[in-house]
Amino acid sequence: MADITRLRPEEQAVVDAFHRLYYPFFGDTRWMGVEAQKCPFDLFVYQELILELRPDLIVECGTASGGSATFLASICQLVGHGEVVSIDIDNSAGKSQPLHPRLSYVQGDTLSPDTLQRISELVAGKQCVLVILDDDHNRDHVLEELRCYGRFVTNGSYLVVEDSNVNGNPVLPEFGPGPMEAIETFMQQSNEFEIDRSREKFLISFNPKGFLKKRGEARHGPSQYEAGVPAPGEDLLQKLEIIKLQARMMNEMRLKLESMQRDKALMENSLGWQMLQRYRGLRNRLLPANTPLRRWYEQLRLRLISKD
Repeated sequence: MADITRLRPEEQAVVDAFHRLYYPFFGDTRWMGVEAQKCPFDLFVYQELILELRPDLIVECGTASGGSATFLASICQLVGHGEVVSIDIDNSAGKSQPLHPRLSYVQGDTLSPDTLQRISELVAGKQCVLVILDDDHNRDHVLEELRCYGRFVTNGSYLVVEDSNVNGNPVLPEFGPGPMEAIETFMQQSNEFEIDRSREKFLISFNPKGFLKKRGEARHGPSQYEAGVPAPGEDLLQKLEIIKLQARMMNEMRLKLESMQRDKALMENSLGWQMLQRYRGLRNRLLPANTPLRRWYEQLRLRLISKD
């Protein structure tokens, strides 16, 4: 296995040169047709982490197109364990976010009290939690996320800081203080984590020094296959996942219907709606339906509308 810490200077120069050469094209990476803004080497490492740790919950800060969240959920599906929650302050592309039975979304600022409370509720009781920081890469923001989300990471699991390669490490030297500088400050202030550079074994990683392992013994249950439980048939698994997805969609439809009913009640109680109903009642009394005068009135109204 390659050891990034033992490269000779001339070898590191080659790695950095390729890193800079490849970096402008990483946005072309797709997972199941969805843009996944990650280095493929890092995605492979995530797959290894999920298999090793079998996290009950993966918290991703920063959704973008949802490709990496879908990738993580897909690996959880293959392993037969775990769920993903992806947080983003912007849901302008909410309707296009990919759906997966093991994936859910939270809209909000990752550092807002409401979001932190929501995540605290989701991680409660979980034996293994993995956290990935990949949203605002400003140093101060990342440092505050490290402080806030580090408590959600369980012993032996990881707090991964994405894109510590910016600000000249080795790309985008003009970026300014970012994730790498946040990591350096955080590691000086906390002894809960250690940097695990073995996760950079493919030499190219967008997260240099960004795989932070929480000290302590990892806790996770064996997979259903290791435990000797017969794996259900593929058809049954697919049907169960479809049922879960349908249940989520029905719940979303129920929430939308309740919102529409509240809007309808507010409209019907408004002064404008009450005046409109009075006008319609007066019109029906003065101009009964199916009379020549009523037909003339409707024709005149339509002509006036068409002119507008």
